[in-house]
Amino acid sequence: MRTMRISNLWWAVLPFCLFACNKDEQQEGTDGTPVSFVTTISPSSRLTVNNSWAGLSDAKVGVEINGTVKEYTVNEKGELTSAAPFYWEDLGQTVSVNAWYPYNEGKKPEAVVVAADQSVAANYLASDLLEVNNASVSASENTLTFVHRTAYVECALQLNPTEEGTMNAATITLCNLSGVAEGNSVKTTGDYKALVAPQTLTAGTVFMEVTMSDGRSDEYVLPEDVELKQGYIFPVSVEVTPDGLNVAFGTPIKWEGETVGTDGEAPEVRPDTDGDKWEQNEDDIQTDGKTTEQHPENGNSSQWEGGTSEVNAEKRS
Repeated sequence: MRTMRISNLWWAVLPFCLFACNKDEQQEGTDGTPVSFVTTISPSSRLTVNNSWAGLSDAKVGVEINGTVKEYTVNEKGELTSAAPFYWEDLGQTVSVNAWYPYNEGKKPEAVVVAADQSVAANYLASDLLEVNNASVSASENTLTFVHRTAYVECALQLNPTEEGTMNAATITLCNLSGVAEGNSVKTTGDYKALVAPQTLTAGTVFMEVTMSDGRSDEYVLPEDVELKQGYIFPVSVEVTPDGLNVAFGTPIKWEGETVGTDGEAPEVRPDTDGDKWEQNEDDIQTDGKTTEQHPENGNSSQWEGGTSEVNAEKRS
């Protein structure tokens, strides 16, 4: 009699076991397909080389759908996968997606904060905050286009022919900025680039300090307000002269890029089981002191292609 009771209990439980197994198998099938993404970054020429996500020490990205946030990992090809992904079965055919980098423990940073010493490649990369807002995504159209939350200042430094010395080991520091992790200044990369929080600097503010290898230092004071907008490149021509600095702002350039279609091809849709670590490649960022190939028109340091705001040499400190 006891044997019969056990047998009856097994047959009662068996349908639930079969249902659970079928559910697991379904997760791997068409209806249970994990949600993965292909990412692009606007503009197509990202701040890191090769328009890739290479060089990140932390490859975690926050993805939010219907109020739920999950951790995804991005690889160098821009493919987003997760160890605990969303499933299309639970979402429907089309969903609205918000996403951000860095992951920040699953909370999108409200304020843009950048590193103070961006001559260190890791700090420069960590300052590149990216976001996606309300993107419409389906299983066949799963591209997320990230945009930059920062402004991008790119300086071209040169030495006036009458000025003695060399620019080897010369540094540029942007001053009196808000949104800096430590203090209110940002040291640029070796090729004089910096990511800064969007903000407006007022006339009369010391905006830049150039220090030469022999210890000489010059400051540049803004003659008028300058608005550093999110998603814009701000080219700045800087010439060191015996009397101080000649500085010219080029016309801001909007960061624009093309969204690359996926033609319904998703990346590897299985959950990522490799963890969230990603080898950092700091060689992707130039820190060798070479200036960007942007030069004043006709060799005149007070003019810049695309329109300029001309200023006079400032007092040498």
